Amino acid sequence: KLGKADKETYNPEKGLKYFPRRIGVKLEKGDEPQKPLDYSVQDDGSSLFSQASLIFGVSEFYYYSNPLIKDNWDRIFGEEKTGALFSLESHKAAKDLLQILFKNIVFMHFDRESNTFVSDYDKGKRGNNIFTDDFCMTMIGLSNLYKALPEDDKLKEDVKRYIIVQANFAKDKLQDKDGAFAGGYDLSKNKAIPTRRFNLANQVSGMRGFIEAYKVTGDKAYLDSAKKAFDLIEKRLWVKEKGVYSSSEGGIVNVYIPYTMAVLFRDLAELAQEDSKEARDRIA
Repeated sequence: KLGKADKETYNPEKGLKYFPRRIGVKLEKGDEPQKPLDYSVQDDGSSLFSQASLIFGVSEFYYYSNPLIKDNWDRIFGEEKTGALFSLESHKAAKDLLQILFKNIVFMHFDRESNTFVSDYDKGKRGNNIFTDDFCMTMIGLSNLYKALPEDDKLKEDVKRYIIVQANFAKDKLQDKDGAFAGGYDLSKNKAIPTRRFNLANQVSGMRGFIEAYKVTGDKAYLDSAKKAFDLIEKRLWVKEKGVYSSSEGGIVNVYIPYTMAVLFRDLAELAQEDSKEARDRIA
């Protein structure tokens, strides 16, 4: 499924070209660094988390390589004679790739009937579930793409539209009236996917998604949803004597993974910027 695609004429409906879920790399034998000799597709499915991660990474590259944004990165991107490591052609290539990645994530993962992205795409069919951590990464990726695109780029409004649609779905289906997030949502059963225990990972993932929606739209309803989730983890997961959040409510052993902690700290930093001094002191 790997191959070249022209961003102007590429239509995934007429021939999908995408980054699959897992690629094998055959390396030459010898001392490091070993050079890749060949590639093979080991899992030709697609995951929403991976596609959104690609969009995030490439949009970061596109933003920092933009010659119109004057910053320290200009020393890295530019003319070779000035000592730059990457030519400005790499900036254009990143934009071309972003257009293809955006077309792909919509084609493979967006369910138009339910107005939500879904977590998996296999054998030409979309899955039925959207998981809360995938919602989080999708919002991070699309928000970063929105930030990277210039104001007059027609793709920018399309990205914003999908951000709003996904955030609204999450408000209606992933978060309950008290602020708790489900593990996901099953479109085939039209109901939330329960978790064994109220947990930190789902809460911080949902918070992150709404914070990104707020940053793009300025709609405080999304920020309020994030704050409601934060208030709940303060109430149900904060262990004052230990000065730490439990990973789940009522669990015997706390398990923390890098993803959860990274999202948590970013959530807290973002909320601290948006709230009152009293609230900022509490978050700190």
